[in-house]
Amino acid sequence: MPLNSIVVGVGGQGILTLTRVLASSAVARGVKALVSETHGMSQRGGSVIVHLRIGDDVYAPLIPEGDGHLLIGLELVEAVRYSYFVRDDSVIIVNRRVIPPSLPDAEVPTEDELLKYLRELAGDNLVVLDASAEAQKLGNPVGANMYVLGYVAGLLSRAGVVSIDSCRREVGKIGKGRVREANIKIFEKGLSEGIRCERILKSICKASGVCRDS
Repeated sequence: MPLNSIVVGVGGQGILTLTRVLASSAVARGVKALVSETHGMSQRGGSVIVHLRIGDDVYAPLIPEGDGHLLIGLELVEAVRYSYFVRDDSVIIVNRRVIPPSLPDAEVPTEDELLKYLRELAGDNLVVLDASAEAQKLGNPVGANMYVLGYVAGLLSRAGVVSIDSCRREVGKIGKGRVREANIKIFEKGLSEGIRCERILKSICKASGVCRDS
């Protein structure tokens, strides 16, 4: 059975970049991968959702509602917005970041309210990453996607479906000069966290059945 992942956030956060690197790194590992951007605008500020399916039995890119094994959110409001894709045993990995919508009168829940909602859905399978804060420390304030990419790549490399070497090559092509150097550092920091998260790895393997090496 393929691993069904929903990747969400807002335009300008690098959602498509993150997803495409994971997909190409799965293919480099000899695993089939399909990507589909199904809704939203990738320009800065718009809601973005991308479907990523990884596994030998992948024939269509779209993931049905309620059939996602992994929800990856670079922003909390968007993670909650698309949480209807997850199952009872799904893993949710989110960046601790709230970006208010551009609508002037929009009411936005607090960070605590959003995390409470996600925790009620996923329980111990909720992972909250300080990706934006880490990216800021390491030199690229908009590099949270690199941290989340590293974390997820670490997990999926342990599962045997993503090539870390391929991820590193692709990350090394993103940006120029100091931005590229910062991206590499941010990716490696996320990778170091994700690659040793045994409990979440087991949850992903149990939910999807995609794991090969774990």
